Amino acid sequence: MKEMIMKRLLLVISFLFLVTNVPAQEESGSKFSADAGAELVSRYIWRGSEWGGNSPAIQPFFSICYNLSDYGILEFGAWGNYMFQGSFTENDFTLKYSLPTEKYGVFSLGLTDYLFPYLNVSINNFEGNGDGAHTLDVTLEYEGPEEFPFSLLFSQLAYNDYLDFKSFYTELGYSFTISGMTNKLFCGVALGPSDWNSVMTDKPELINLGYEITKGILVSEAYMAYASAAFIVNWHLKSSYLVFKLTI
Repeated sequence: MKEMIMKRLLLVISFLFLVTNVPAQEESGSKFSADAGAELVSRYIWRGSEWGGNSPAIQPFFSICYNLSDYGILEFGAWGNYMFQGSFTENDFTLKYSLPTEKYGVFSLGLTDYLFPYLNVSINNFEGNGDGAHTLDVTLEYEGPEEFPFSLLFSQLAYNDYLDFKSFYTELGYSFTISGMTNKLFCGVALGPSDWNSVMTDKPELINLGYEITKGILVSEAYMAYASAAFIVNWHLKSSYLVFKLTI
């Protein structure tokens, strides 16, 4: 079984590098921009908790942006997760408005729709209280400028959370560079009760404390891939993970 998983991983990595080693065509002067790629992760860890079981996963994504000039950027994106073992699957869709400023960083407001096809809930089921296919997450983000390299996230499940659950999450990050590699410290706290954040208490819990190092890999003159390793501690669940991620 392990040999089969390794063969699959090598085939996926080889295929993705082959596909993404083709320079993208950009339309000069267009207000539209697009991106697509995939992440290969040793484990799917989201906000300090393991999702999908003890298996590597591939996570494809794409995004389309429209530049509103002085009024910001509007972005639509899709992201998925598919495990190498097990039936767990996830498809997310995000609509985000970002306002970059020259001195104060980037402010963003987003809405994400979480879907889990493996649950066999019809995609046209819009019921609430955890019964429907669509769970909506409202996020407010801040990304500081180079002189103030802090990030801040506020997240609140606004629709289809389980009855009487809160599912609020906030995360503070700090980025810096060592030996040409991006380093990031992050600390995430959840307010429950929340099945999504694996918190059953009604007080703030430290669930996502970690340190990540990201290294750029020059694939060609026109393309850069990224490899990262992160050590993550869920203080509330008393668990920890060392996760590898390859973004191409």
